[in-house]
Amino acid sequence: MYNKGEYVIYGLNGVCYIEGVTTLDIRDVPKDTEYYSLVPLNQGGKIYVKVESAHDKMRTIISKDDAEQLIEHIREVEPIKITNEKTVEEAYRRCMKTIDCTEWVRLIKCIYHRRTEREESGKKATAIDEKYMRMAEEALYSELAIALDIPKKEVVNYIGSKLSE
Repeated sequence: MYNKGEYVIYGLNGVCYIEGVTTLDIRDVPKDTEYYSLVPLNQGGKIYVKVESAHDKMRTIISKDDAEQLIEHIREVEPIKITNEKTVEEAYRRCMKTIDCTEWVRLIKCIYHRRTEREESGKKATAIDEKYMRMAEEALYSELAIALDIPKKEVVNYIGSKLSE
């Protein structure tokens, strides 16, 4: 069970702060069902997630040590492979839904390579690539910022400095 005050990753919503555990006063919703009250850091509002089913779509933020290790091994992470252009978005969505930092790195690397190839042949990046690049970067950088206790806007420079050591 997660605790009030913790940061978690919840589905495609990214980093969320657990405001507490509550029941909902909504018609046709059992009064004894407990929900996590989540506040997404990068969007407004609140999200209510059943405590009993949260484990499928929610996890705690990685530790500082895990974040440092991920960055240290970022060069070794292989990009996801796209074998069929018709299923690009499906592959990207599957990758995002894993709520796994390494998978987000794989996605970012894949899209970066695709973007570079398209630019070299005089084409623009696709809207799907841009959408999922934003999503993956937002999720990854938000989590790393919390884990490393640095502002999100400094994460890219932090990664760059670690990779150039």
